[in-house]
Amino acid sequence: MFSLLRCLGRGTGLSLVLVGCLAGAFGVGRAQGQGAWPTFRQNAQRTGASTLPGPGTPEVRWRYDLGGYAYSSPAVGPGGVVFVGSADSVYAVSPDGARRWAQAVPVQDYVISSPAVATDGTVFVGARDRNLYVIWEEAARPRVEAVPLGDEVWASPLLPAGRSNRAYVGAFDGYLYRLDGARSGQTPVPERFYATLTAPLGGEEAAEIIASPALGRDGTIYLGSTDGRLYAVRPDGQDRWAPFQTGGEIVATPAVAGSAGGADAAVIVASRDSSVYAVDPATGGLRWTTRIGRDLIASPAVAGAVVYVATYDEDGAVGGELVALDAATGFVRWTRALDGPVVSSPAVDAGGRIYVGTLNGTLYAIEADGTVVWQMTLDGPVWASPSIGPGEVLYVVTSGTAQRTGTLYAIGSAPFVVRTDPPEGEAGRPVAVTADPAEAPTAATLFVRPGGGHDFVPIDMTPTGAGAQVQAAIPESMVTLRGLEYYIQLVFDERVETYPSDQPQSHPATLRVRVPQADPGGAFLPRRYRMVSIPLELDDPALSAVFAGYGPYQPDQWRLLRWNGQEYVEGPALNPPATPGRAYFLITQWGTPFRTGSGVSVNTAGPYLLTLRPGWNQIGNPFPFPVAWSAVGRDPAAVSPGDIAVFRDGVVQTPAMLDTLRLMPWEGYFVFNRSGASTTLRIPADEAVAEPEVVPARTAASPVLVAVQAEVPGTGARDVYNWVGFADADRAARYTMAEAPPLDASLRLSVWEDDRPHASVLKPMTREGARWMLRLRHDRPRTQEVRLTIRPEGRLPEGFDVYLVDPARNQHVPLDGGQAVVTVPPGEGQVLELLLGTPAYLARSYPALTEAPAAFALGAAYPDPFRTATTIPYTLRTPGPVRLDVFNLLGQRVATLVDAVQEAGRHAVRWDGRDEQGRVVAGGLYVCRLTAGEVVATRTLLRVR
Repeated sequence: MFSLLRCLGRGTGLSLVLVGCLAGAFGVGRAQGQGAWPTFRQNAQRTGASTLPGPGTPEVRWRYDLGGYAYSSPAVGPGGVVFVGSADSVYAVSPDGARRWAQAVPVQDYVISSPAVATDGTVFVGARDRNLYVIWEEAARPRVEAVPLGDEVWASPLLPAGRSNRAYVGAFDGYLYRLDGARSGQTPVPERFYATLTAPLGGEEAAEIIASPALGRDGTIYLGSTDGRLYAVRPDGQDRWAPFQTGGEIVATPAVAGSAGGADAAVIVASRDSSVYAVDPATGGLRWTTRIGRDLIASPAVAGAVVYVATYDEDGAVGGELVALDAATGFVRWTRALDGPVVSSPAVDAGGRIYVGTLNGTLYAIEADGTVVWQMTLDGPVWASPSIGPGEVLYVVTSGTAQRTGTLYAIGSAPFVVRTDPPEGEAGRPVAVTADPAEAPTAATLFVRPGGGHDFVPIDMTPTGAGAQVQAAIPESMVTLRGLEYYIQLVFDERVETYPSDQPQSHPATLRVRVPQADPGGAFLPRRYRMVSIPLELDDPALSAVFAGYGPYQPDQWRLLRWNGQEYVEGPALNPPATPGRAYFLITQWGTPFRTGSGVSVNTAGPYLLTLRPGWNQIGNPFPFPVAWSAVGRDPAAVSPGDIAVFRDGVVQTPAMLDTLRLMPWEGYFVFNRSGASTTLRIPADEAVAEPEVVPARTAASPVLVAVQAEVPGTGARDVYNWVGFADADRAARYTMAEAPPLDASLRLSVWEDDRPHASVLKPMTREGARWMLRLRHDRPRTQEVRLTIRPEGRLPEGFDVYLVDPARNQHVPLDGGQAVVTVPPGEGQVLELLLGTPAYLARSYPALTEAPAAFALGAAYPDPFRTATTIPYTLRTPGPVRLDVFNLLGQRVATLVDAVQEAGRHAVRWDGRDEQGRVVAGGLYVCRLTAGEVVATRTLLRVR
């Protein structure tokens, strides 16, 4: 059974909320009269259509911080006061953006539902804490009554007459509740007015009411449920007709379409079976159905003879769409692609213009013929539905992210008309920018910069001769793939006006630029993998079109791969299109760069949002300029600074690179989401300028890095980008890097920490030492001998040394010049432990290895048996001449490994299985003899072939 609890667990923080179907209610003031948008979807019929105009040329009038995540759609009540819920309270905001109530409304859990505001200003709103809140305003302070219901309330209350004397609301227990007699000082008593078919079963068997109830003109209440049924409830609480069954859950609020004669023409319902249904309100029979083919979460809008529905794509592979249907027949009039999935229900103004937001944070204004009039990027995902207020103002809420709280925007029309010619820039051609104020300015200046840039270039605007109109041209050299950012300043005798009027330097207008083609520039290395991305919105993003220059897909000539969370998917099996922020591995036989087709620059009005599924994700910089990794917004509980892997003709990042890492255009990166749910990256449209590289002087606080590398000699199999070491607590956390899925599994060395592989793990410095688990694996069918190289990058702390241990054998692995040869079986491979510390730390960690050695001893070789090489440890009691020879069973000397004067203590020497002439010796048993003065020790070695 679908439930929003699949995406939002009870008692947990919100991670996915379907607000297109949600609503709630609040109350204020004692002002009389109907508000401009008093309830979810504007009216009791839930059509989402207003008799007021929306903004023409848009600008942000003001922003209001909602103090937490926000999924509630705003309501506009009497006097233009805006009501909206968030994670921490219910807010009342005056038309000028000022907070109306100084005191917070005490709620115990998220307010997801959208407010319903009565004509007397009483506000009704539900919350996850199983209460319906009734709010009055007394002496500029909210008076709150909490009405307990049977379960969570996400739906918006229905006020049949627009007054506060009666309200209906659905809850997660499957019941429709009725409340009568709400007035100041008296708590209304709820009653279970109607039970859906599963409500009496209770528990997990009951379907939730998430969609808000809609009211027919004859008093019938239409109610959708996650059991897939549309219910028609008469005013006496009885069924008007048998519930209408759809093929999926109904989480979108139904809309009641009217006829020319004033009667109900049809009930429009969107189901999660990807279909829209028109149901006869008199009989409950089907008028028409249209299959959209995408998930439908947003509620439909009905304006005149047209039904508008928006689509949601759960895995984010494609963006959403706005679809216009004929209200009488269900025929598809047009479809408009949007830049991201949609759960925000469309709002329609008096002129038929549609406003809708996406989870990518883009707000669209679309004409009734499907033409995009304008679009703007906001500071976060748009879950809630826009609302239209007086004065051509659109109110819209962004939900917030891990880095910032939700925001209520007031978007109005600009103080003067601004036009660009062409409306969309064309690369390499000048752009004329015209301002048309009501009166002639004394001075006019256009300020312009490349998208993501820092410094504006001023350009004087001159009169055109047409009234008060002024104009300036942006030179062709500035019109590039980066797009443009600009603002206009007009000086009058006693005032200055700007476009945009609110913080134009930090929130300038943007102009996207169209390009006929684009390429990453430079040469690719032949037969070398490179992770690539596309920093523009392509007209044809199909992979077959993007890489058409390479010809038909031939893996021996060129390959394209992408990680799907479990494995690499290749070439023809890849479905997601090449959209900004998506990356792929590419390798070609010739090293020829690819060249895309036509497209348009990515909007730089705000950050670009990328959704990461749990685990590894291939991402790219969506912008055609560098962006600092440290500036990318992220949930620190899901993505740490080290959860990124850089691929530039192979993995070359070191932990220290993370401090200055820039996400480069056209490149790709692996990013790890360590949480169990989807999370969002916010890529800022802010160019990161490269600073001169300065090698910092080493101090006592500098990180101690030890590189750990592995290779199978003679095969080319190697893994050389791994580190362990020490740093202060902050850098230890930042420099700990997760290990990305390898393209080549022939050999993999991982530093194992927190039950998953890492490329580097740094730990806070200790007085005695620390240890790290190393895991070696390969894809060969039989045991391999792997050469490990352990190399400190700098000096270890005083008294520290490097120790390598085979914990399964409880055996010390001797290092010769920082190298050791270990045997790695197929399958699970080999686990070793690397210790950096004092001898006392080794003794405490592995007491059996540190028992006092004999005064003179020849230790056991490692590995033994061996295939290509082995390391032989020995101990000298006193300094002096020492000789270590290898003999075959015939007593013939094969090789002399040591012939020198050495200090007392532990030593080790590596034998590569060759004789004095450099020839590989035959497989078999050999005798190793250590001579120091008159003392001799021997051991046998077994070489296998």
